[in-house]
Amino acid sequence: MEIGIIEQVPVRKVWEREDTHFTPWLSNHLPELQKQLGLLSPISEIETEIDTGDFRADIVGNMGEHKIVIENMFEDSDHGHLGKCITYASMLKARYVVWIAESFRPEHLSAIDWLNENFTLESGVQFYAVELSAIQITGKDGNVSAPAAQFKVLREPGIENKEEREKIGVEEMSSRYENRKQFWADFIDAYSKINPKWKNFKPTTDNWKSSGAGISGVSFNPSFFGNSRASNPSVGLYIQTPHVERNQKIFDEIMKQKESIEKRWNDVSNEKIIWRSPNLGNLKEKTQFRDIRIKSNMEIDFKSASDEEKNKAREWLVENLSNFEKIFAPIIKNLSL
Repeated sequence: MEIGIIEQVPVRKVWEREDTHFTPWLSNHLPELQKQLGLLSPISEIETEIDTGDFRADIVGNMGEHKIVIENMFEDSDHGHLGKCITYASMLKARYVVWIAESFRPEHLSAIDWLNENFTLESGVQFYAVELSAIQITGKDGNVSAPAAQFKVLREPGIENKEEREKIGVEEMSSRYENRKQFWADFIDAYSKINPKWKNFKPTTDNWKSSGAGISGVSFNPSFFGNSRASNPSVGLYIQTPHVERNQKIFDEIMKQKESIEKRWNDVSNEKIIWRSPNLGNLKEKTQFRDIRIKSNMEIDFKSASDEEKNKAREWLVENLSNFEKIFAPIIKNLSL
């Protein structure tokens, strides 16, 4: 039996626009999404582009007596769509709020965790973060299948039953967050020996830390990408001033040295540098931030990870953040802005 090869397909090659192509498609294929979410009750009275004050909710429907809202976007998560999700939950009295994007910033995943921790038990509202991608299968004969949507749930409330969540879910999340906080305490202790200013940092339960890079709105970010159960260590230079034009100018000035930066980086690491900006075609035009980062293939679950696994992740972050700062800090210091 011949086995085909699964290949990633750019989302925009499957659906050119989110509002006029993907949202209508998804409204007719909701069972595929529901299966991944574990929400299998039929959705009725499905509507798209519903006016909600000055905004328009992408998909709204009913699951039994409860309302579900689905907010879609291409490219990376942003503050605007996070705000829309909260607005729709309030104005439409939704029980289920599903946010779909091609990728999620660690800050936004942390926000979804916070919403579920602080509001799900009290109000019953459940927030989901879902990563969207597209795949196709190429056979040995060169024939290519039709593309298919792929949904990966990165954040979810956990246990839906309120009483059960109070007994199990909170305890499990508390364990995971306490372990993460201890991880950052150990990381700060280790990295402050390389960069003494880190002695002033405090450990938190967040999945990222941030250190100023010498220019307002630009920071070095050790973080973890992924879902609440397993995430990948990552190091990046994050650019987000209040002005989109300035963000692009900073990125472009650094980009002028891309060849020499990558040459120096390849001398110390096998990880590939990812450059993300609208002018490279891998971020949408209206996106506020730009970033330059690397991501490890190792996965860490802070509830069950062994000491050895956590040590490896900490060592990876320490080594790569140190190398990132050595290469990028002098460049940022000498930027002509």
